[in-house]
Amino acid sequence: MKDKQVDAKFFAFNIKLQSNERSGTDAYIDLLKTMFDNKIVGTPKRGNSMILRTQFKTEIDGNHILYGKLARFTKLDSDEWINLTNLEKSQYELPENMFPNLKEVDYIFIPQAHRFCIRKVSGTVSVYQVEEFLRDALMKCRNATEQVDVFVEQSFESIEKILNAPAIKRIEIEISYTNNDVGKEAEEYVDGIIKEMNANKIKMTITPDHNQKLSLENDFLRGSIELAQSNGVVIASIINEQHKPEKIITRDHPEEFPVHAENIDSLKRAVYQKIMHIFRV
Repeated sequence: MKDKQVDAKFFAFNIKLQSNERSGTDAYIDLLKTMFDNKIVGTPKRGNSMILRTQFKTEIDGNHILYGKLARFTKLDSDEWINLTNLEKSQYELPENMFPNLKEVDYIFIPQAHRFCIRKVSGTVSVYQVEEFLRDALMKCRNATEQVDVFVEQSFESIEKILNAPAIKRIEIEISYTNNDVGKEAEEYVDGIIKEMNANKIKMTITPDHNQKLSLENDFLRGSIELAQSNGVVIASIINEQHKPEKIITRDHPEEFPVHAENIDSLKRAVYQKIMHIFRV
């Protein structure tokens, strides 16, 4: 029987470790292994708790990747229950370490590009829950002197819409420096400035002067917006191509990475090759 071809979409998250003690591929593998081995539960600000339920290691093109199942579940903290038979308040003791509403999604972690990828499957987990889960859980795995941050990869179209807008009336930008990803000239210019300052993050609000619109001829502004696609967030109030005011929050537009594989077994390789091509070539 011929293997069935697979077409899937993945979301990607940029995991960034800032450390004087360790770096590179092994450091990122250690972070994810620590999270799994210690059964670290991350709790997003909105929604249910999450955990890496399974984790396996394989090698592609001489590089290791980690993959498995990311699980979402409901952590019940209340002992207040109602008995619908008699409408009385009741107490019910849950079995230890048992939680309901399990939902799962496939994940693939590519340490060479420090990207954590999840397969897009409706009704499982949201992009924002995973971003917050990773940030919360990884902070529990870091050493005391280290910093870890996570940013969802945002769509190229949302960034381009801001850069191509006839006018920018106001813009809020939060950015951090890269882990030496491939970038455009203006993006690398801003990245270098942040690294020179030894800054973790820059947050800024920029409004125009009497000319009533910001100039994207400026390398710092353009580079900051480009850098935010993988390393921050932009909230822009623009005048769009239809000459109407529009607000764009780039975090609301996560990038979807389409992947084609000849069969389910080659899906991990297809994801690996796509991520490495985009962020490491």
